Amino acid sequence: MKVKATKEVKPAKSQSADLNLPWYLQWRNQVIFLIVLVFAVFGISILNEYALDDFILIVKNSYTQQGFVGIKNILTKDTFAGMSEGNVMVLAGGRYRPLSVISFAMEHQFFNGNPHISHFINIASYAAVVVALLWILRNIVFRNHPLVAFFVAAIFAIHPLHTEDVANIKGRDDIFCLLFFFLSVIWLYKYLNDSKTSHLLISTLFFFLSLLSKEFGVALFFLIPITLLIFTNSARTKSLATYLPHFIAMLAFVAIRYSATVDNGGTPSNDVFNNPWFSLSFTDKYGTIFSTWLVYLRNMFVPLNMSYDYNFAHVDIVPLTNFYALISIVVHLTMAVYAAINIKSNHL
Repeated sequence: MKVKATKEVKPAKSQSADLNLPWYLQWRNQVIFLIVLVFAVFGISILNEYALDDFILIVKNSYTQQGFVGIKNILTKDTFAGMSEGNVMVLAGGRYRPLSVISFAMEHQFFNGNPHISHFINIASYAAVVVALLWILRNIVFRNHPLVAFFVAAIFAIHPLHTEDVANIKGRDDIFCLLFFFLSVIWLYKYLNDSKTSHLLISTLFFFLSLLSKEFGVALFFLIPITLLIFTNSARTKSLATYLPHFIAMLAFVAIRYSATVDNGGTPSNDVFNNPWFSLSFTDKYGTIFSTWLVYLRNMFVPLNMSYDYNFAHVDIVPLTNFYALISIVVHLTMAVYAAINIKSNHL
């Protein structure tokens, strides 16, 4: 199925126009249904306690346990520093994801470490992600097909791959990262429509918050121009000036992250649970990585027999010459070439 880009950037349909649609196509009704769907699927996790990395970031993290007082240290030190009572991290290069940890500290301040509140906030935040995705699908990707947009958002909402991030409190870093990225895309699209500088600045702010949620936001930066180039024909999408504020925000984040994690050194861990590659050869390392990519791709379409942690002993070590590694390379290269060709022709 090919979805051609819109011929121009158009504003979202007015509320009155939306009310002329059948009830199942109206924005409000679709939003309500998706929120109810998210809570119906993941609501049972509200009964859960703390688990896994929650103890590192919440229960046994001295900065989180300080509430508002600990926010300064959360912003200026490695994400796991509060656990070790020093700015030293067992993972090479450290981690800097302060936004979700700040939310944990605020929850401790107001609710004194109630895991059920934290689980509820995770679900509510995920519901916000789904609603933001629906807006993008209805107004940018499937502009003339609100029912298709709804079904895509619904599949995203209930996909088993998202269970770990929603049901595990620590997974809020991924949820926040994607939420603020989607909001950044929405407000940048509004800027392309009305040329309001305020919308560009709001988009940049949301992108910066996405970066503060998780470093993965750096990779998402490149999806912003790709998305707009495919689905709009606005001249501004081809102008580097449109993305300059986001690029500056990314450079600022890199500088802040370096300042917070510089004391961590960079010595790779020899613990297979934190660094499963430390004893592998080049061919074994990348053969395993590529074969794992194929597993992730399969899980998108056939989400069966999944685990919350594909770590040591969960994945077979294979060389680059392995059949599945080679198939994975071919599949991903094919998708990359196809995407590049269709970006140029403005359809997917």
